[in-house]
Amino acid sequence: MKLFFFVILFAMTFCPVWPSAGKLPDVPSVLFLGVDFPEESATYIENQIASGLKILDLTDSPEVTYRCVRGIKEAAEIISTEKTGRYRVFVIQCRDLNTNENTFCKIRLMAARQNTDILWMTSDTAQIVSCNCDFADYEGFCANQKSYDWKRCISYIADAVSQWWTGMAEGNRGIERLPVWQGEIPDYEYSGPEYINSIARIDRISEPELEVFLPRQSEKSPVVIFFPGGGLSYTGFIRNAREAAELLRPYGVAVIGVKYRVKRGLDVALEDARQAVRTVREKASEWNIDENAIGVAGQSAGALIVLRLASADCPDAFSRPDYVIPLTSWYYGKQKWPFRFDAETPPFFMRHATNDSGYGFALSVKEKLLEAGVPLDWKTVDDGGHGAFEITVDGYGHDWTVELVEWMRKNKILKTDNHEKEVD
Repeated sequence: MKLFFFVILFAMTFCPVWPSAGKLPDVPSVLFLGVDFPEESATYIENQIASGLKILDLTDSPEVTYRCVRGIKEAAEIISTEKTGRYRVFVIQCRDLNTNENTFCKIRLMAARQNTDILWMTSDTAQIVSCNCDFADYEGFCANQKSYDWKRCISYIADAVSQWWTGMAEGNRGIERLPVWQGEIPDYEYSGPEYINSIARIDRISEPELEVFLPRQSEKSPVVIFFPGGGLSYTGFIRNAREAAELLRPYGVAVIGVKYRVKRGLDVALEDARQAVRTVREKASEWNIDENAIGVAGQSAGALIVLRLASADCPDAFSRPDYVIPLTSWYYGKQKWPFRFDAETPPFFMRHATNDSGYGFALSVKEKLLEAGVPLDWKTVDDGGHGAFEITVDGYGHDWTVELVEWMRKNKILKTDNHEKEVD
């Protein structure tokens, strides 16, 4: 007994304690029940959805099963026979939801009992909204297609599932989610429930949120707060924020994605962005983050947000970042720059494609940064356009995280040279 208490005391005294948010990626098993695709397409469908959920080559492929059904009643019958716990997610694509309300409710009840999340492939119906169900606008996607292509439909479904799982699903145990605003949200307007829109992005965000990915280590971590793009109209996490988190975490770099409000203009998005930086500073001790190494990154509209955060007119030092990472900068298609840089502007790691329509704007930002004497690591690629630096797209610029790690080491932002130093 004395030995037992000695071991416990030793562990509490000398062993580091890592925050609960330092979680491993959570890749769910999926049962997809659909009416549009024949059973003989199952292997292709399962591989596409599994590929979307798998994070690069860093996680195993999840179990995905596709079953062709005639409607929601057959979907309910299949779910009722499944072993509890086998599937973490049900994806259901049926066209008769509104005519079978009892069966719709039965499926939701069975999923709740099995602790399984549901993503409905449907449109924004009163039934879905009234029950606060997660859904992807598959009907809207189909309506926008000039001709039917079942493989494009499956590609949409795979993208929708992976965006939803990363940015919305309550059952994702690999991410800690935290409201950007504690208490009342300024300039609040409820625009309807969040959903995955017809281009597989998260839409109608009214309540901004942080998606927290932390390394599991004893040393304090620098952090990259990531703002996805989307023209300030919608947003998404796959292809940059999620993948960057898993690529940078082994080097001891934390990543926090921001789901800022959309369709409200730049000023409201900036309110959320500044509060996001303040929240991370306030949580630095709890999350084991270096309070002097809080950086911001963004792509497209996200790059516009981080440029504004770095501007000399930032209202308070607490919401100003310590370093800035604009990828494929954008300013409403304009070539002028609305920012003011000075000697206090934090260092920049900036990337752009020369064949992107915003290249002239990026050059003007570069020129003003150099005029102000701001430390700048600048690199361009010759192809890839506006999507050049999307991590999961092979080609130009997709390996920017490797260059970022070296830049962070050179600038003493990242103070360890060890790769794979995370603890189990």
